Amino acid sequence: MSGTFNSAIQARDSLEGKNKIEVIDTGQVSMGIGLVVKACAEAAIGGATLDEVANLSKELSMKAECFAAIDNIEYLRRGGRIGRAAEFIGTLLKLKPMITLNDGLVDKLGRARTFTKAVASLENIIRDYGSVEALSVMYSTPTPFAEKLSNSLDELLPKKGSVILTRLGPVIGAHGGPGAMDCNDSKIKVNCCLEKKTVWGLSIDMNIYTYASSLMKTL
Repeated sequence: MSGTFNSAIQARDSLEGKNKIEVIDTGQVSMGIGLVVKACAEAAIGGATLDEVANLSKELSMKAECFAAIDNIEYLRRGGRIGRAAEFIGTLLKLKPMITLNDGLVDKLGRARTFTKAVASLENIIRDYGSVEALSVMYSTPTPFAEKLSNSLDELLPKKGSVILTRLGPVIGAHGGPGAMDCNDSKIKVNCCLEKKTVWGLSIDMNIYTYASSLMKTL
């Protein structure tokens, strides 16, 4: 998905004391990574060793989920992520593709005829997971969808009012365009035994460019 991981490996290998540096490929993006980092930081503050933190990050990364809904595909075309034909078809049919990440790869999730329905579908997906331990909602420009979704899903958290509502990064935001939105959640506490089918982290991205490579198949 990105050359950042390989660059980090090269940087580590060029330094003395590289045995003190662990580079982890989470296979995630945006706050899908952020929630993993936050949990690992809390573990380190709590006294976890480097190996324990590294192992925790790998376990949590495997339990992360990421979803996206594309509102305006014009910015994907401008960024070179899709061609004019795909943009034309998607705009003509007024389709709002929904996509996800599976093992670090983009996969189609579904599609809706309006962005409102797409957001509702993604909210239902989160609710199907039941209670969660952490949740974040991100956006590129202020949008009522982000705050509304944040408030709606707050009831799933053990600590009310702890949803992280913040902006997307500039690269993803630029390709996603105005209104881009991202949401992440985790289902279990980090000190619990991680079962194979247990979802720890969940992210929802709306208009996020990273998943555009699957847009043609989704349409």
